[in-house]
Amino acid sequence: MSAYDMPIPPRGNRVSVSHPSLLGGSGAVGIIRSLRLDRHPKVATLVALWLLGLFSAFLSPAPVRITPEMQARFEEGMELVQDAEQRLAWAYSEYVEARAQVQAAQVWFWRFRPEHRKVVRDRQVWEAQARAEVERLSAEKASKLSSAKSELGIWSEAGLSEGRALFWDSYGRGKLFAQRQSLWDAMYSMLLSREPDALGRILNLVAIVCVNFTTGMLMSLLFFVFALPGMIASFRPDILSAIVFFGLASIGALSVIVSFLGLLYGGSVTFVYAIAGPSVGRLDARRRARRIRYRSHYD
Repeated sequence: MSAYDMPIPPRGNRVSVSHPSLLGGSGAVGIIRSLRLDRHPKVATLVALWLLGLFSAFLSPAPVRITPEMQARFEEGMELVQDAEQRLAWAYSEYVEARAQVQAAQVWFWRFRPEHRKVVRDRQVWEAQARAEVERLSAEKASKLSSAKSELGIWSEAGLSEGRALFWDSYGRGKLFAQRQSLWDAMYSMLLSREPDALGRILNLVAIVCVNFTTGMLMSLLFFVFALPGMIASFRPDILSAIVFFGLASIGALSVIVSFLGLLYGGSVTFVYAIAGPSVGRLDARRRARRIRYRSHYD
């Protein structure tokens, strides 16, 4: 009996490839076992941290719900902040006026003219007092704002929103740097390139974009990590909450950056393969033709 004459088993007895017994389980556990991540604990840990970071960056809800009492205390604190802002604006206008008076008194060679030097010194005292008042009111405003934000807490929706806004601001700064740098590098590359063919120039531009965006994303990550402690401190959390929030926020930022760079490099490799693939195929065909002619010549 040939293989074509063998009976086909009934449909109900067929074994499906996606059966849980083949995947080692069902759901997420089955997927993990099918990917054999259980045999590579380090890789599994990195994947888990990456997923945790993406969840923290995009989908994580606020662990602390803002109650009406918390919102009322926050609004009372913000009224004090607004009062401090008004006094700060008035003090800053006084400082600007004092600074303008000092600059007006600084005539030519005023340091060597006793009468003008005395006027400048007197006005500089007024300027120093105005600057000290501005600094004092700025510190008072920051303290009252921190006190108002502490009524909500770092784990509230306000804390998470401010952290995400800080990250996207840092991300935008890094992306803007990468875009501008890529534009200028591309212009210089097109003008000064010594590549004889268009394919070499395209590959050079792809490399420039990848390098600049990698640098920009790393810069944005550093911007965020260095600015994050100040943002956390403004909510006045306890030490443990501050450390946990900093860790989760850093993992989330790193996960987003890694995902972006992964998509960038994946797209670049696909683009390069689509552009250079036919050329490489033609080169291989030419090499094979040369080998055949070489062998036939000596045979």
